[in-house]
Formats: sequence, structure tokens, C-alpha cells
Amino acid sequence: MAAPGPRRHNVHRVQQHHQRSLLDRGRAGDRAVRERCPGRRRGGERREPQLPRHDGPGRVRSGLVGRLYRTRWNTYFDALTTGKDPATIDWFALEDRRAHAHETHPTEPQGSPYALARRVRDLLAATPHQAVLTAGTDRGAVAEGTPATVTVTFANRNGFAAARDVALSVTAPEGMAVKPLDPVRKASVASGETFAARFEVSLAGEPTELVGRVVAAAAYAGGGKAVAPVRLVAAAGIGDPYRTVSYNDAVFGQAGDEIAIEGGADLWGGTNEFGAVYRAGAYDDKTVAEVTVTSQDMTGGWARAGLVVRNDLGTQGSAGYVNLAVTPSNGCALSWDADGDGRFDSIELSGSFNAPVRLRLTRSGASYTGQASTDGVTWTTVGTATPGGAAAAQDVGVFMTAANGWTDGRGIATFDGFTVT
Repeated sequence: MAAPGPRRHNVHRVQQHHQRSLLDRGRAGDRAVRERCPGRRRGGERREPQLPRHDGPGRVRSGLVGRLYRTRWNTYFDALTTGKDPATIDWFALEDRRAHAHETHPTEPQGSPYALARRVRDLLAATPHQAVLTAGTDRGAVAEGTPATVTVTFANRNGFAAARDVALSVTAPEGMAVKPLDPVRKASVASGETFAARFEVSLAGEPTELVGRVVAAAAYAGGGKAVAPVRLVAAAGIGDPYRTVSYNDAVFGQAGDEIAIEGGADLWGGTNEFGAVYRAGAYDDKTVAEVTVTSQDMTGGWARAGLVVRNDLGTQGSAGYVNLAVTPSNGCALSWDADGDGRFDSIELSGSFNAPVRLRLTRSGASYTGQASTDGVTWTTVGTATPGGAAAAQDVGVFMTAANGWTDGRGIATFDGFTVT
């Protein structure tokens, strides 16, 4: 057996020879490329040699784009056009067939990029579904003698062609009437331009929905359509035994056990801007108030909707002040006025709730326990409040505030199943 030392030396010499051979072959290849594609001097700079068009990467790209990728997309879109759930595609088998095929690919570009771009441009210009429709209201409620104005704006996002024969419309649920205030048709809306019209929505008879879905629509040549819904409270008033109070320009509506409040403004510390539907003097020791907040608009992360208690809800600054509310971004909040000066100064949070949620506020002597539930069976305690100066009998009701950050934003909160026992 040969000694380990000399054998290692021989292996090393073989490796060196192999490496030199690879380098020589690489240099020879470089010379061949330079001979076939000599560089040119222009402006004192030497341009890099250009590989011939029939190089390997060019063929690979041609095969991938023209055969593999095209086959993939055709297979996928063909499966979607059946109108049924597409069958499972065996992508491995599809690519394996190509991997074992002996295909030839072009070495020169095929077709005209200009002609292809023109086809794409013409297709986009003829596609009608390139419009955006938005709708907004000057207020979120329609009351007797106080209509709402819905502004509908059509924007043509087609960068290649005008939208023709544009017609705007608004439809409202039964009990609401719609009247256009501006022209609603336009022969042509240029690329990037807009067309707007206002519509007046008013009460007309007994509303069938407490919060109605008003739908703005646009129709235009080529079969184009776009819609944009908005919500409006049918503010037909509140019946006995309830009263209302508003410190945020709120409006109120009721349909059986459902209550809706639309309003704005904020609530915290010395800022007490809210609207409430309440029962006067109905909340005393051992009383339980409950309500389900069924919906809440996202007017701000701290917008509140829920239960409110105060010695006198009709008087700002009244003591015994407590509220239990759900918020869009911060779960449920139990807030109270600990020193009886009419300002919120204490809070407990439970961050796992959003509307719809069932809220419960239980009074036991000087303590008020707030709870929340998603099913009305399993309850989570948000906290216990100890307000200062609470009277033996207090007002209790449902309330909302937009917490709009001084943006003048308004929103809607809806409630169901308000009970005081």
C-alpha cells in the first residue's frame, strides 16, 4: 500500500492539472466569442461583446414564455370559464410533459411589439368596467321636513377612451322618496374626468326599514355599470316610554324594539357630546340594564355606543355619571365620574369586543358592574365603576358618540332589545 503522504501529493497534482485545464478551456471559449462578436470602440469606450441571438438563454426565455407560461395561464383560465368550481390541475404533470418534450424554439423575435401593444390598447379602450362611483350624504338621517342630500360622483378611470351616455340614479327603500337636484345624464365623460349629481332623499309615508340602504348607480355605453350604497336612518321619532337628549346634533329613529341614533362629536373628560334615548328615573339599586349594540359606524377608534346612566341625562354636569360602551378599535369601555363633577375621569377596558355585542350594567349600592357578551350566555366583566354623587333613582338609556377627532364626521349606531329590570 502506498504511503499516505505521497498519495495525497499525487491527488493534489491531479486537481491542479484539472483546474488549469478548465481555465484554459474557459479562456478559449472567451476568445471564440470575441472572434465571432468583436467589441467596437465608440467614443473611446469599449463595448462588451454581444452574444448571438441563438444563444441558450434566448431559447430558454422563448420556451418558458411561449410554451410553459402560456400553457399554464391558458389551462387556468379555461378552467375558470366553465362557470363551475374548477377541477384540480396537476401542475407537475403539465410541466413534466414539457420537460420531456423535444421542442424547437425560434431564434428570432416573432411578431411586432407595436402591433401587440396596439391590440392591448384597443382592448383596454373598449372595456367598459373602468369607472369608479362614490356616494356621500350631507347627513346620515332623513327626518320629517329635513331631507338628506346624496351626492353621486362618477369618475372615468379608462385612460384611453371617454365614457359615453352616462346616466346616474339613486334608489331608496319604501317610505323614502328621491328627487334629482342636478342633470343626471351626460353624453361623454373624458378620460380622468368626473361627472356628479345631487339627489334629495326625504321621508314619504311609513318607512319599512329603520336604517335604509340607498343605492347610487351609474350606467354607460357598452354595458358598463357601477354602484355605491349609503345608509340613511329613517328618523321618524321615538315613542313612549322613552325620551331623547342630544348634545351632538343627533337624530333618532325607532321601529319596535330597534333604536337608531345618528350623530357626531366626542366624549371624554369634560367633553360630553352624545345623543341618547332613555328612561327617566328608572335606574336604582339592584337594577340591571341591557342592550345589544347591533351595528356601529367606524367614525373613530374611540367612537362609543352602549348604555349610559346619570342622575339627570337632560342636564349637562349632572353627577352619578357612568357609561358602558363598545368601540370600533378598543373593545368595551366602562367609564365613570368618580368625584361627581360631571366629567369622566376613570376607565376600565376589555379589548376583545366589537359590535354586535350584548352589554349589561348592574347597579349594587354605589357599585356599577359592566359586562359584555357575544351570545348573551357567556359574560365577560369589563370592570366595576364607583361614580360620585349617584342619586337613589337615575336616568338610564342607550347612547352614541362619533369620537370623530373634531373632523365633523357623523355615524350611525343601532340597538336592539333595550331592557331595564
